[in-house]
Amino acid sequence: MNLKIFWQAFMVFLVALFAALSLLTWLKYTEINHKFELSKNFFEKAAEFFVNSISVGYFQWTEMYEALIEQNEEEIHRQFTYLKADFPFIEEIFLQPADVQEHYVFEIFSQDNFLMVHFVVFDSNLERYVSDKIAVAKIDPNGICELFNIENISFDPAGKEFVFGLKAKYAGKLFELSTLVISLLVGLLAGIFKFSLDLRQIYVLHRELNKRYERKLQALQSILTFMEDFLRKEKLLEENEYQLILEEAVKIVPGAEAGSIVLEENGFYVFKAAVGFPLEELRKVKLAPQQLNRQEISDEATIIKNPAAIDKKLLTSDQYEVFLAAGVIEKIKSTLSLPLIVQGKIVGFFNLDNFHDENVFNEESIEIGKLFAGRICLLLERKLFEERIKQEQDTVKKLLDHSLKREFALQCIVDLIQKVLQGGSLNEEQIYNQILETAVKAIPGAQAGSFFLKEENFFVFKATAGYDLEKLKEIKIEIKKEKDYYSKQVQIIKHLPSKNGKTVPLEQLELLRKYGRLDEIKSTLRIPVIVRDEIIGVIHLDNFEGEDAFDNGAIKLGQLFSSIVAVLLNRLELEKLLIKEKELTNNLFKQALRRSAALRKLIDFVQEILQSELPLLEEILLQVLKSAIEVVPGAQAGSLLLIEDHYLVFKTAVGYDLEQLKKVRFDLRKIPGPFDKRAYVARDLAARDSKILSPEELEILRKFGRLDQIKCVLRLPILVGDEPKGLMHLDNFENEDAFDEESLQIGQLFSNIVGVLLYRLQFEKQLREEREKFEHLSYHDSLTQLPNRRYLFEFGSKMLALADRESEKVSLLYMDLKKFKNVNDTFGHAEGDEVLKIVAQRLKELLRKSDLIARVGGDEFVTMAYGTDINGAVELAKRIEQAIEKPIETRLTVHVISANIGIAVFPEDGETLEGLLTKADRAMYYAKINNLAHATTDDLEELL
Repeated sequence: MNLKIFWQAFMVFLVALFAALSLLTWLKYTEINHKFELSKNFFEKAAEFFVNSISVGYFQWTEMYEALIEQNEEEIHRQFTYLKADFPFIEEIFLQPADVQEHYVFEIFSQDNFLMVHFVVFDSNLERYVSDKIAVAKIDPNGICELFNIENISFDPAGKEFVFGLKAKYAGKLFELSTLVISLLVGLLAGIFKFSLDLRQIYVLHRELNKRYERKLQALQSILTFMEDFLRKEKLLEENEYQLILEEAVKIVPGAEAGSIVLEENGFYVFKAAVGFPLEELRKVKLAPQQLNRQEISDEATIIKNPAAIDKKLLTSDQYEVFLAAGVIEKIKSTLSLPLIVQGKIVGFFNLDNFHDENVFNEESIEIGKLFAGRICLLLERKLFEERIKQEQDTVKKLLDHSLKREFALQCIVDLIQKVLQGGSLNEEQIYNQILETAVKAIPGAQAGSFFLKEENFFVFKATAGYDLEKLKEIKIEIKKEKDYYSKQVQIIKHLPSKNGKTVPLEQLELLRKYGRLDEIKSTLRIPVIVRDEIIGVIHLDNFEGEDAFDNGAIKLGQLFSSIVAVLLNRLELEKLLIKEKELTNNLFKQALRRSAALRKLIDFVQEILQSELPLLEEILLQVLKSAIEVVPGAQAGSLLLIEDHYLVFKTAVGYDLEQLKKVRFDLRKIPGPFDKRAYVARDLAARDSKILSPEELEILRKFGRLDQIKCVLRLPILVGDEPKGLMHLDNFENEDAFDEESLQIGQLFSNIVGVLLYRLQFEKQLREEREKFEHLSYHDSLTQLPNRRYLFEFGSKMLALADRESEKVSLLYMDLKKFKNVNDTFGHAEGDEVLKIVAQRLKELLRKSDLIARVGGDEFVTMAYGTDINGAVELAKRIEQAIEKPIETRLTVHVISANIGIAVFPEDGETLEGLLTKADRAMYYAKINNLAHATTDDLEELL
């Protein structure tokens, strides 16, 4: 009976045992499924946060947008390299053509168990996006798990459905059912009579597992809540958030009763949050890295038992007293220390403390503690990332602001040049005002200004902006008392009132205070105007708000402005001189028509200078080159070469012997390929030039052009339209990387100025040549190149007016060729034209330069001789007859012709050119019908 009862009880026990085993297995599977779902949700949030961070950091930037629009492969490759360096688990990143119809930021899906992300590229304001390309990233999902501390997930194509189309398995260990059953059966056989095995142990184990499960669930739920808040958060991490994270961790992590967070600041570790300790007291302590070395600082979690003994050795006495008073040291039995790692660097520690048990912290504590430490690291990572973005935005903003200011200043200078060069109606005062107004508008920091020019030993006001010019014109600044006016450098001057007190008389100083706001000026930018190495003027730009209103950028713009103004004033002065020369020449022409040929050449020369300005070319080129060397960063010397008959020849140089360099000519035909129109930085010039130049020319460059000393050259082509005209070289002797992008941009401005100058000179030269050609055609016979009837009436009338003022006589001879009609009828008009050319040449050689000869008809010519009476006219007619009657030899035959000449004399035969021509024509006709060589008006009177 007892045996039966025993076996019944034993069977009940077995049933209960297998029931308990089934229950445990079910609980474990339930826990695994729940963890899998939590990991699934956490991974989805983490992946979206990670992808969104990449989109914000790399694909919502104007820099990347413009790189794609402009197809800047180098910039795109550089950005992709930075991205892969920051996140090594990004397997591949590339561009792919696409038709972006909808306005979305990114799209996540999977391919071959990898995450594939399509990024749309926007500008920084999310206003424009690239519509024909997208960026595609291939991402290893295991990297995201590692970044966000997601454990026990194994990505396997044979696994369960995960997120974004991925397949995964949970890698946590299950109870091995067979092992457990065998162990239980062995235990039962070994202790079959120990049925007193208390089932309560199973209950205790189950309860403990439930507690662990609830703690982990609570921690994971907290992390998920944090992730959702984190993704919505726009501000950076606040100080009180450290405290909230720590309080939550102390509640959840097994064994934690207190804790603290320390972060690295400027080489020391400081307390940012504390639970169970007075934070304000702990903030007084700054710990050096070696004072945290309780064991070895590493990236692994550390459990420290009885930390008081270690801290006493590492801390100073003052630090130890603070910790002792705060209860930080003696009460703590065990500390769980978790490093906070951001971008591979330990930036702080997350410490959890227990006051009762040295062994309270276990693997579960470490596991849950890492979740909270990871949460802090993620916040710190975002803080660093957003600070980096802000720094990049500030940098881009500063660069853009600087670029816009420089572009505005240069545009103002270009406008000034155009106004002065094109504004022929502007007087000197208007030009001075234009120069000063442009300077105040273009140079940052300028609020008012004044323009002085040198007159004898004084500088006087010529223009003002913001001041009363009429009152200030009474002031003269003595040069010898103001040494600063001798400086050829652009300067920033502070305390201007004290300086002016030494250079002007007391009464003029009062005018400056009253009408020039002298006592209000905080700082002044002084810009000298230098022409032919002499200071001829000074521009003052004033600021009334701060002593530091002008910076180095203002000085550089001032230097550029100084050179441009110098060229404009030089041009203005030279034009005034040319105008005076022209007036003087015209007066001389009126006084002596007998020297008309020489005077006419002088007038033509003055007009050529006034119109083409060719004599000013080399001087202006030198001025532009000097300015370029002074303004372009990195430039220490330079030269300017122009193309002449397939050769590049030196036109001007600074820092070299120009006369020697002019012996060197670069044959463009020896340079392979077409002329390179790019601006770039060149190095190793000796190797290049040795292929083009002769040994003698190369030696000249080495000796007088310092060829072997040059480290780098800024090569700037000079173009007129798209046609190369020359090169500007800016040289540096110290650094191969002396020229940067800014140097290239400013240098191109100067080469463009030379190009514009050459274009204008070329254009004006063409206009002048066309005008001269037109004038010549309008005043000369196209066949004989003798003056025509228009020329005769215009200059013949002037000759008669001069003769009337000087009481001189003028003889007019009207001639007609005899037998010339037979030449045309017999041999044709081409032969007749050849005869006319020979006759015209004989007449030009016969007459004086002061005499006038013109062809007025087919075979009719008129000669006017100044200062010749009737006797002289008859002698002249005889010489003309002899010259014409000489045999004329052509390609076809020899012709013998003669002439009939009619003579009239001013003023006896007429006081007007028309009257003289009528009388002379009648006399010629008389000679013709009477078969005479010549006849005068007296012969007509005898006939009458």
